[in-house]
Amino acid sequence: GDMAAAGATAKGSYEGGIGDEMATFTPVVSSILEYRDSMLAGGQLQPLEVYRRPDGQQVAVVWPAGMIPAFFPNFVGEVWIQPGRDASQGQIYRHKAQGGLPGPGSVALVLGAGNQLPVVALDILHMLFAEDRVVLAKMNPVNDYYGPLLRQAFAPLVQRGCLEFVYGGADVGAYCCQHELVDAVHLTGSEATYNSIMFGSPQPSGSVRLNKRVTAELGNVTPYIVVPGPWSQADVEYHATSVASGLAQNAGHNCIAAELVLTDASWPLRQAFLDALARCLDNLQCRAPWYPGSAERIAAFKRRFPSAQALGRPVAGKAQAHDHIPAQPWLLATGLAPEQAQVRQENWGGVLQEVALPN
Repeated sequence: GDMAAAGATAKGSYEGGIGDEMATFTPVVSSILEYRDSMLAGGQLQPLEVYRRPDGQQVAVVWPAGMIPAFFPNFVGEVWIQPGRDASQGQIYRHKAQGGLPGPGSVALVLGAGNQLPVVALDILHMLFAEDRVVLAKMNPVNDYYGPLLRQAFAPLVQRGCLEFVYGGADVGAYCCQHELVDAVHLTGSEATYNSIMFGSPQPSGSVRLNKRVTAELGNVTPYIVVPGPWSQADVEYHATSVASGLAQNAGHNCIAAELVLTDASWPLRQAFLDALARCLDNLQCRAPWYPGSAERIAAFKRRFPSAQALGRPVAGKAQAHDHIPAQPWLLATGLAPEQAQVRQENWGGVLQEVALPN
């Protein structure tokens, strides 16, 4: 509750109150359970199902399991195995057993994501339990108010000397990356930050200057692919709501936020789907673009697509984020050709574009 309240205070509180923030802790709880089960099974948990496609390719159905179906009904997650290969798992455990990673006690630096606390928590857990490293977690200045709360939540790990937190800006991050006791670095953030760590500048140039294991998740322009068919009106409404939710959560400040909707230009229900999507967004309260730089990206999107629809319900002043950041309408640009869409960098805010693919 304290973490959710802190997030709502910083980001703004909307229709669901602290519900948006509370829901984001679901993957942390489920992942802790999955880590336990995976370790007990030697990294080889039985998938929900394994089947073959008509061409012989194996597919493992791995999600949702446990309590997750209650939160994501009608969703399915599959791993498509490389063609010609059999489905297998547990490689990281076998790799460790063969001495493929440094032994217990090596130090990993986790450069925490500034948008979502669960990402920080899960990055820490991965380094601890999948890679057998102790962790130094540097909080992002954008959401460092979470740090003491996360430290309290992970108190058993802190007390055993497996985890500690530090705070500061890019200078602290650079110092930690270069520190001789740090063996590995994981980053969830921007391409510019990754390049600065690896090359010393926001653009990749010259030789790599950090000779350590570095892993990173740097986001993307997430496409939602709409498969055409004889949908019912209930289908149209359900999937329009799903796409709108994928944009609205966390004010669009997610690496997996809906940013691009791909439709079939000749689909008879395309306009009905877009109308339903616009209604969903228009019924949502507008959100404050609280992440640094996101307001500028939204403004750039509006300049690029001046005919984009402005949607959403006004928000009372009490719902604004910290520093009195005003809420902004959702922007929906439709009917774009593939070459018109902005797909080279994340828009990182409450904007959505639809590309109608020709036959």
